[in-house]
Formats: sequence, C-alpha cells, structure tokens
Amino acid sequence: MQQIQYEMRPGEYADAMRSARGVRMALWLGCGAAIFVQVAAFLLVEYGGVLGPAGAGGRRGAAASAPAATRPAGAAAAARPTTAGAARGAAAAAAAPAAEAPSAEQWKAVLSWLLPACKFGGLVLAFLLTATLWLAVLLSLVGRLGGIGGLVGALFWSLLLLAMLVPWQNVLPGSSLACGALFNLGDLLSARAAAEGWTSRLVYFGRFLAYPLAAAAVWLIVHLRFGAGCAKMDFPHGEPAAGGEVVVTGGAAGGGTACAEEGAKAQPVGGESAATSSRPALSGLAQRFFRARQARKI
Repeated sequence: MQQIQYEMRPGEYADAMRSARGVRMALWLGCGAAIFVQVAAFLLVEYGGVLGPAGAGGRRGAAASAPAATRPAGAAAAARPTTAGAARGAAAAAAAPAAEAPSAEQWKAVLSWLLPACKFGGLVLAFLLTATLWLAVLLSLVGRLGGIGGLVGALFWSLLLLAMLVPWQNVLPGSSLACGALFNLGDLLSARAAAEGWTSRLVYFGRFLAYPLAAAAVWLIVHLRFGAGCAKMDFPHGEPAAGGEVVVTGGAAGGGTACAEEGAKAQPVGGESAATSSRPALSGLAQRFFRARQARKI
C-alpha cells in the first residue's frame, strides 16, 4: 500500500495565528463601532436636541403650536396682532417650527434604521469575536506558541461582552430588569418619555448611557488581554521553520513502523541535524526543493 507522508511545521501554526489575529482585530473594531454609535445616538437625542424636547417640554411645545380655535377666547383675543409689524413677527414665529420639523423627521428616519443595524451587527460580531478567540486559544495550545494566559483572559472577557450585548429585553420581554447594552430608537424614546422623577431619570441614564459605556470598557479589556498574550508568544516570523515532524500513515503495521523510524532518522522531530544546522539559511524555494528530495529518498 502506498505510503502517505506529510510534514507538520511550527511555522504553519504561526501563520494560522497571524490570520486569527487579523480577523480578531477586524471583528473587535466592528463591535466597538456598534457600541459607540449607540452612545453617540443617545447623546444626540438627549443633549443634541435632534428629535426635539421630551416630557413636559415637548407637551409645552405642542400646546404652543395648537390652533387658535382650541385656545380660550380671551387668550385668542389677546394674541390677535394689532399692527402690521406684530403680524409679520407672528408669521415668522409660526414658520420657525415648520422649518425645523423636516430635520427632526430626517434624524428620526436615520436613527430608526441605524440603531437596529448596530444592534444586530454588534451582537453578531461579538459572537464571531468569541469564536475567533477560542480558535486562537486552541492554536496556542496545539502549536505551543505561548501567551496562553492572556488569550484565555481575553476569551473570558469576550464572553462577558457577548452577555452584555445580548438584547435581553427582547429575549425576556416580561422582565423589568433584563436589558442589553444595545437598543432601538423605540426603546430610547419610550424610556425618555417615561422618565419623569429623579429615580426614573437615574434608571434612564444608567440603561442608555452607563451600561453601553461599561460594555465599551469590557471591549477595551478584551483587546488589552489579547495584546498581552500575543506579546508573550514565541513563534518564527517570515519563512516557516525548516524543522518539523514527519508523520507516516498507511501500509502494514511492521512496514509503517519501519518507515516511521527511517523518517525520524532522516529528519529529527523539532529541528534539524547538526550538519544541516551548520549550513547557511536557504530561501523558501530552496527549502521546498530540499524537502522534496528528502521525501523521494525516504
């Protein structure tokens, strides 16, 4: 039976870890962007006034813009202009809210699709980030690259981040305490209108500002822990290492053992022989040609 041989090089684990690091960085940045967009949307709505005042201020504005027919007769008579200048001022004051209305509607339309998109994207990216960190932990263990302490720490912090980004208000709709760091515009507007007392305002700011900022802090810790683990890794850069492990499969029991022993003699596990290590470093093409000739001799 034909013998199948392949070589397990430490450089392959290093290349896989480099790919995992690049994917991890892209997922981490996307997840952070989703969190900070939610924080920016809250600040725009609460302090930027893009959707107008809330609560009593909004009701006062609605009362001020009510038709004159719904007001008392005395107020209507007092508000009737007596000069041409007063009439022009009243017309300009009535035209000002009409000019601001399209801007508020545009902001509402933008936030109505932007916040749900960030909510969905942040959750998916957090899940993929956790899976990528789990793969990095396996690569570090199997390839013996080191830095496993930082990678495991980043994995557990990513699990916490994933738990914070899950929209528990939709998973457990009957609970008054279950909530996630990501929200829709409807959740924000309903909570904003209901926040009347100082306790309600405290819960409102904790839900839509403090909680997302805490998730952003956990998001930053994930990056710092992963960076600390990568700083302690010990793997080759550039070309893969020439030394490796020869694995032989197939054939009879005795023949397979003999071929495995010959392969071990031809190329030691974990490095090169003394004669080979004294040679100058070869290029990548020369290394592949040298390995192909060794395989044909075996």
